[in-house]
Amino acid sequence: MLVCEYASFNSTQLPAQPVFQETNPLLKYIYPDGSHCYRAIHTAHAVFRSEEGKLIARAEKSDQSGMYEFEIIGFEVLEPGVVYE
Repeated sequence: MLVCEYASFNSTQLPAQPVFQETNPLLKYIYPDGSHCYRAIHTAHAVFRSEEGKLIARAEKSDQSGMYEFEIIGFEVLEPGVVYE
């Protein structure tokens, strides 16, 4: 099971709808195994292709001690007030 570094829930414990704070958008990272994770957009640093051609996301660690990288197959920017189905 993959767990978001920054979020308080993982892809098996997701609420029916993403939880937004005020007017800040969220990023939905999609992992290679099909699971996903929601992250606050201000924690994102970069999305890039590795030398092997894999899509990699770089984000801030939950304790704000630095960045970490993880493989994804895609991502979405989710706006507050929009119902995604």
